[in-house]
Amino acid sequence: MEEIRNTVRCFPNRPMGCFGTSPHSTNRTKTIVLLIVLLVLLSHSTKKSFSQDTSQFFGVETIVRDVKTRFKLSRSEVRDLIPSIKEENQNVILIYNHYSPDEPGSLPALWRDVIDFRIDFEARVRPAFTKRQKAALRQARTELERRILNLAFQDCVGFLGEFLDLGRLEFEGVERVLSFDFKRKHQAILKHLSNTSLLETEIKKVNDDTEQMLGRILSSRQMRLFRALSASGDSVASLLAEQRSISFPARSV
Repeated sequence: MEEIRNTVRCFPNRPMGCFGTSPHSTNRTKTIVLLIVLLVLLSHSTKKSFSQDTSQFFGVETIVRDVKTRFKLSRSEVRDLIPSIKEENQNVILIYNHYSPDEPGSLPALWRDVIDFRIDFEARVRPAFTKRQKAALRQARTELERRILNLAFQDCVGFLGEFLDLGRLEFEGVERVLSFDFKRKHQAILKHLSNTSLLETEIKKVNDDTEQMLGRILSSRQMRLFRALSASGDSVASLLAEQRSISFPARSV
């Protein structure tokens, strides 16, 4: 999955490059060339062929088997559901494609996409599906969201580790806090999607708790950079310039 993420996400104009790879490596150059070729091919393909191409990276077979067993679906019920599950897979991948951890405001935008795309999904659940099929499709959609959010989480933590110059203990602490943050926000969306006011309250509570926990790990300057990255307005270049001007405490070992 790490290789998949690097293939999908590495672009030569990213300010920080790709985490864990050398920007001058031959392998990365080959990856970029292959990605450009892939994007050109995809731009001339139909939605059906796009689905076929990406299915090898983000397949739905395991999820289909899981919901079939969990909801005791018949073969015909599963056969009717598979096109919808594949469609939701493509829609969820778009959420990940929109997310760039090195852009200011990227985290709030990520969660807005998760909410907006989930609302759209609920509106297009086919009335003709049986009650079990609807429940199975919603569970499949939830698992697809979790898979993409896990990738976004890893990207986020990897970027913050480099951007904030985190030591090992700091990195592990930030990783635990943000893992909890992602899980709580997703649960809040699933639980309170129909109640916008309550959902906003829950998201704000999670944000406040996350900031409080990060404040125990990060220095005040690191926290200021984290808040700036979580808000919109400043460019990455200006944030990077500020980051380079900061003398961080000695890194933990």
